[in-house]
Amino acid sequence: MDWLQRALLITGIVLLVTGYVRRGRNLMLAAAIALFLAPALPDLAIGFIQGYRAERADHAATSGATGGSPAADGAAGTVRGSP
Repeated sequence: MDWLQRALLITGIVLLVTGYVRRGRNLMLAAAIALFLAPALPDLAIGFIQGYRAERADHAATSGATGGSPAADGAAGTVRGSP
C-alpha cells in the first residue's frame, strides 16, 4: 500500500506542475484528487475491507446452519403450524 501512496503523491505533483505550466484546469483537478487520495488511501482501504468482512460474517450468521435455503427454513410459501 505504501507504493500506491507514493505513486499517487508523485502523480499528483507531476499533474499539478504540468497543469500549472500548461494552464490546464482539468490537469490541476486530477492533481488535486490524486493528492487528496494519497494520504487517505490506507484508511479507506482498511475500512472497506473491515466493513466487507463484517457484512459477510453477519450474512453468514443470519442465513442459518441450513446453508441459507428458503425451502429448508420452511419459507416456501407455507406458514409454519398450518395443516
